[in-house]
Formats: sequence, structure tokens, C-alpha cells
Amino acid sequence: MGWRRVRSLEKSVSSVSSKWHAPCIVGRQDPHKTLELTMHIALLAAALALPTAAQAQTNLQYQRSFSTDSVLPGGADGIAFDHTSGNLILVDSSFAQAVEITTDGAFVSSLPLPAHHPEGIDVLPSGDLLVVDNSLGMLLHVAPSGSLVSSWPIELGGYANGVAYEPRSRSAFITDDGDNMVFQQQVSGVRWSADLAAMGIIEPEGVEVYGVDQRAFVVSDDLSALIELDRDGHIVDTVDLEALSGMHDSEGLALDEATATLYVSFDSDGRVGVFSIDL
Repeated sequence: MGWRRVRSLEKSVSSVSSKWHAPCIVGRQDPHKTLELTMHIALLAAALALPTAAQAQTNLQYQRSFSTDSVLPGGADGIAFDHTSGNLILVDSSFAQAVEITTDGAFVSSLPLPAHHPEGIDVLPSGDLLVVDNSLGMLLHVAPSGSLVSSWPIELGGYANGVAYEPRSRSAFITDDGDNMVFQQQVSGVRWSADLAAMGIIEPEGVEVYGVDQRAFVVSDDLSALIELDRDGHIVDTVDLEALSGMHDSEGLALDEATATLYVSFDSDGRVGVFSIDL
């Protein structure tokens, strides 16, 4: 078992033990709290389990971070990489706008969005935006001018918060942190879905997809972790982002394939973490 998983599991189990057992009076433990502690430890163990020999580990290296407080107070829920400009696009459910910044965090521009609570965003090959509106339960296709091109309902769950467009299959990969799932949706409907809670993954918040084999990367707010999934929705590897970066509220994810760089928006930290990844 890798050091990051050991450290994360020990830290999580220790914090949960302290939370539930410190207030207990000897001989009068609350059975409901004991059961909840046992379930929480089981979920952590499943999520941070060592991959099988047939699975490749995700090689992720922390590079740096920068603040987003001056351009989006309170941090960003969603983040996308614009391959045309080389800039990043941020959204937060508290503001009906998209904010464009450089990869060093400098403000470039802002764009009002025809959305109520935008939580996830991606940039389409055309340069248009694909936005997840959490309150509407809709995917919004938005032009660079900010006008709504089209919209369609999200087929599963009720708490969608992250989106990644996959051009080869012309589909959207969507995370849902209320029903703890990730699924692939096409115009014809849902192609596949993965019950992440059953695998110990709670609160998936952002997603990216890479390659012809459609490798999916998901960030979990609850675990402060990056999870790699294969095209069938099986966990390949889990990486402790807090152990690498010192930041814990991972909510958005963006990938620059050309430089093999992952950008993670840490919402309550008010920062974007920059990681290199072996693709």
C-alpha cells in the first residue's frame, strides 16, 4: 500500500475515532455512533484500497497553487481548461458568471451565464461552454457571447455538479454528489453509470476524461482525493490530494492534455492546485 493511502487512511480513521469516542462515557457508548464509525471506516478502507496487479497507479505530482480570492471570492466550484486560449474558466454556484483567468491566476474576463447555480463547466471543441446548472438539473450549451444555444435535462440523480465533454463519443461525463455517482450521458440517454458510494467514494465533485479508452478522473470533496476510473466505472487508483498539497476542499477538475497538467479547484481554500500527471 502506497504511503499516501496509508497516511490518508490513518488520518481519517484517527479523526473519526476522536470525533466519536472522545465524548463517550466508559460503559455507555452510543450504539448508533459506534455503527456510524464502523461504516465510515469501511468506506475509507474501500476507497483507499490498493489496486490489483493488473491496474496502473496514477502518478501525480504537486507543482504549485495560486489564489482565486481576487477573481472569485469564496473559491470555485467548477474549473475548465480552454485549449484555444490556454486559460482557465471558473464557475461558482453563488455567481451566475464564468470567470476566465490565466494559469497563474490573473484575471482575463468574465461572462454572465444564463444559469441559476452553475457548479460545473467544460469548454467544447468549438470554444462554446457546457455548464451544469445544479438547481435546474440541466446541461446548458452557452455561446462565447453568453447567450443560451440549447439545453437538455440531466438524466440521472438530482445533484449534478461536474461535467466533462468527451468529443469522440459526443457525450458528457457528469458527477452527482447527492447520489454519489458518475455517469456518461449522450443525446440518446445514459450510456453507463457508476455507483461510487458502493466503492467508498463520497461527494464526487468534478470530472475529466482522457484518451480513446475514456479514462475518467474524479475528485471527491469528502475524501480530498483524486480517483481514476476505467471506462467501465471501476476504480483504478486513488490519490490523497491533501497529503500532496495541504489543501482539502477539492471540487473542480480540469485537464490540459498537451502538457499533462491537472488543475484542481479547492473551493473553501480559495485556491487552484496545479499537478503534473503521467498520461
